[in-house]
Amino acid sequence: TVIIEGMADEAFINAFGDQAEGMLIANPVATVTGTSDLMQKARTDYTKITGKKPTQVDIMGWAVADLAVKAMKDAPALTRSCVV
Repeated sequence: TVIIEGMADEAFINAFGDQAEGMLIANPVATVTGTSDLMQKARTDYTKITGKKPTQVDIMGWAVADLAVKAMKDAPALTRSCVV
């Protein structure tokens, strides 16, 4: 049994096969079906670029990439100490 809080992504669960048995995952991110403006934009942008609907894991990766790009754009220099 896999208990998931805030994350119902079969692709993620299936990737672990039998190793997913007993796995507990706590994930406080918005679900891929969320209705916020940011979530709708993320789904639209992801689908436009990739040609497929995003999974929950895709949306998590998308959010991390957005944050990384913003951090690099806002950093005074592209060094670890300026970006992290």
